[in-house]
Amino acid sequence: MFSSIWKRYGARGIVWNVLLKVAGALSGLKHLQVHRMLARDVEAGDGADAAHGLIRELRYADFTAGADKDPARLTPDCLAQLQRRFGQPGYLCFGCVEQGVVAAYGWISLNVFPRTDKKLKPADGVLFDDYTNPAFRGLHRGLIDYRLRQLAAHGKTRALAFVDIYNRASYRGFLVCGFRCVQRFVKYFRKGKEISKLRYE
Repeated sequence: MFSSIWKRYGARGIVWNVLLKVAGALSGLKHLQVHRMLARDVEAGDGADAAHGLIRELRYADFTAGADKDPARLTPDCLAQLQRRFGQPGYLCFGCVEQGVVAAYGWISLNVFPRTDKKLKPADGVLFDDYTNPAFRGLHRGLIDYRLRQLAAHGKTRALAFVDIYNRASYRGFLVCGFRCVQRFVKYFRKGKEISKLRYE
């Protein structure tokens, strides 16, 4: 477990995550986080050559079928959130199932910024909530490429993505796939409502 956290965040990331938790506790802000917003252009054929033969569109049943094999991730709260999201228009989930468990998955949003009511520009789509089971590392880049292809198929010409500023493994994966950082922003919860200082014009 610790080695997985170390690979993802590194020493500086772990220290800053602890400091953010302390700052959040002292200020009364829950889940205080700093994120990068990344962007890249999308073109027809993006991801066409990626090794993603096992990646497909996922359904809610894919998660419930293997929930007992990944209880640390697929908690009742996580499953409830997934069920709500599957019922929302414009949200699509892609990933792969290995040995009866969802080994990796990630979402795209075609209409709005995730977890907000802010509408996207017609040309924009968002990649978000990427997850790879530690036992199946190495799938992330294929998952990014596959979703770029999906955005192109839906007529999108720009992809946006959000990464915890200290998640160096995820950040490197997006950079390799052609993304660049366009801004940093703070996100937190206050009185049960998510507040994001994201600038999107």
